[in-house]
Amino acid sequence: MDKQSDTSDTVNIFELEIIKRRLTDSVFMSLFQRVSNILQSAVAVHIWDLNTAQNFLVWSNKKFSLCSSVLKNQVGFQKCFLDRYGNAKKVIHLDTPLFYKCHAGFSCGIIHLLQDKHFNLVLTIGPFYIEESIDILQFNVVGNLRGIGLYLSKEEEELLKSLSRYPIESIRDILLWTKESFQSLWNNLLQNEKEVKVIFEKSKNKVEKRQGKAELILQYYEIFDKDRIRVFLVSVRMKNKKLMEFILMGKGEEINIQKRNLKETKVSLYLWVMNIINSFLVGDNKKDFMISEGLMTVKEHLFSDSKPLKSFIKSLTRIVFSSIDENFIEKENKTEKFSIFFNILEKKLITGPLLLSVSEEMGLEPSALSHWIKRNTGINYEEFLTYIQTEKVAELLRNTDKNLSEIGVCVGIQYSSLVSEKFKRITGLYPTEYKAYFMNRLKKH
Repeated sequence: MDKQSDTSDTVNIFELEIIKRRLTDSVFMSLFQRVSNILQSAVAVHIWDLNTAQNFLVWSNKKFSLCSSVLKNQVGFQKCFLDRYGNAKKVIHLDTPLFYKCHAGFSCGIIHLLQDKHFNLVLTIGPFYIEESIDILQFNVVGNLRGIGLYLSKEEEELLKSLSRYPIESIRDILLWTKESFQSLWNNLLQNEKEVKVIFEKSKNKVEKRQGKAELILQYYEIFDKDRIRVFLVSVRMKNKKLMEFILMGKGEEINIQKRNLKETKVSLYLWVMNIINSFLVGDNKKDFMISEGLMTVKEHLFSDSKPLKSFIKSLTRIVFSSIDENFIEKENKTEKFSIFFNILEKKLITGPLLLSVSEEMGLEPSALSHWIKRNTGINYEEFLTYIQTEKVAELLRNTDKNLSEIGVCVGIQYSSLVSEKFKRITGLYPTEYKAYFMNRLKKH
């Protein structure tokens, strides 16, 4: 038995060194540093072996001086370890961002980045301050530290008040973005470890050289239209005209800027809708999808230049819903519930569209709302929210001169850098590239 355990430990150590070597790649260090810079808070990345309760520090930055004092104290070090170990197990099991208060009373956040055979990679942030209206000293931090034999000076007590303050939804957004960014970089590394840096630089240079060119917008349509199509089908199934008009207006404005001909724009938008429906029918997803030839036989006057794009979209939406079999559309109680959800989400987009906030207004538990959305639409809450935010960012880039910070406020994303990263991840373009393309198209006409 002992021999087998030794062999297992040896294998784990070998694998550990491989993971450590991979994680020292500059692209990962750059990502962790960027998170630290955005939050202006401490960030630590640990490899955990939960079977042996061992952890190995990969990267850390901006350590809080009082935390360093706690770690030098034997009792404090043990309590800190147990805090991190317990929450590492939770976050690995639940696979969602978690927030907790450590034994000293500080607020921290944690997310699971990667599982690799015996090891798990976990990122921890903090301490920071969530409850903006309450003095952190009321959390008995001073008393907790005294309990392990640490007595703070007046200067150190003042240091407690200098902790960064954040809305919890902003921290959650950053943790989710960090996980997605890390896993994308990790997958690239595994595809070709020796050439990952070269690939990364070539990709970066290629984007810079092609900025403003037509090839970029084709890439954008290919990537973002996948989300548009998914949400379009949700709007059909839930018979939500407001959502469908939102989708079609985004797509229609982009087409119109490209073509600069309203009639051609309307025809192209109509064909886009028809392609979605035809693709759905060809896939034999639902034989009872359509009940009439309404979409096939639209009249020429629908595409008249005198009809504004917004009016055309309203007409097209009516035709779509009149052509869809009621058996395909969800029952009335489900469509009404979805309509309430979408209206609340739109309203809360500026104030912070956290699942908890939306579910509270609907009188539901967050988990119940999350499961309902996924079960009835095939898209989870985070995916749906991200689509709405991205579409809204694109609208504001096209139609206003707002900077990224101002746009972020309008869509519930606190940091301009996070607006940029989120938009790039969903569409394949940075906001600056998107803006440059469409502004150049407008200037040419």
